Amino acid sequence: MDADGDLVLRVGSELGNAQEFRVCSAAMRRASPVWKSMLFDKPWPIRMLLAIVHGKFDHVRSTLTLDELRDILVVTDKYDLLPVIRPWPNTWMLAVHSQPRNGRERILKLHVAWELGCEEVVSSELDPFVFNYAILKHGSETRVSYKGGEPVSFDGHFLPEDLLETVAELRLFLIQPLLDFYHGEIKRRTQLGISATCCVVGSAPGQRKLCDAVILGGIYRTHKILEKDYLAEDASDILGSANDLMFFLWGLFRELPCLEDHTQCSPVKRYNVLEAQIKADGRWTNVLRPHHRERMEAQRKKAGLDC
Repeated sequence: MDADGDLVLRVGSELGNAQEFRVCSAAMRRASPVWKSMLFDKPWPIRMLLAIVHGKFDHVRSTLTLDELRDILVVTDKYDLLPVIRPWPNTWMLAVHSQPRNGRERILKLHVAWELGCEEVVSSELDPFVFNYAILKHGSETRVSYKGGEPVSFDGHFLPEDLLETVAELRLFLIQPLLDFYHGEIKRRTQLGISATCCVVGSAPGQRKLCDAVILGGIYRTHKILEKDYLAEDASDILGSANDLMFFLWGLFRELPCLEDHTQCSPVKRYNVLEAQIKADGRWTNVLRPHHRERMEAQRKKAGLDC
């Protein structure tokens, strides 16, 4: 096949008409993920799976790290061996129920739980992503960060593309009303006209305008102190996480100055109500769709998992 190939494949039984093929390992790796797994993956997961298949259970480890469990599941996925490893996943799930230390481990946990069909874990780990993941841009490259940590990647994991798209979409739905409130507070205080104020206490037009001016000045001052630009109006332009945005807005509105006896004019109470309503919205805790749940139920049965 390739006179300069670096690999010789022997196909067929030694008792029969076996044939040898000289091939290029790089070409095989590019052509098939299964061939790539056979030629380049770590050998120990294959060794452990072979031990299970041959009943050598004393060679099967009772505990695995998240990384090791992922390596096992990559192989079982490629060779359709998930039913073979039951009931071991119930023992190995200890790693899945441990608290992830960073964004990378959280994604590993999602990967493993998804492949084993542990719906409770997948749901509990996806929900925080809606609130906590930020977008990092370096030139034309876009990465994801979790809680301000190192960039994390979903590449090479089992999670379906539509599930990740749902998380990204919900993040925008979460951020947009926060931006609308922020810009609404500014715009209503900068409208022309004597009656166009947000003051609910003052009776004289001059006092009402002064009330608006004090609060607007507080917003401007906070942005200058933090050296932070005014927020974009569209959620798709926000790179930070929803939680970071809520923390900023809560601090901004909480510290705004007011005229004496004009605390009712401050946006802080209305903002707190909005934030509570947003957090109570069931959409953020219901990321999984019916076809995701059906797929995980099938995986759970294959793996013999009790979670």
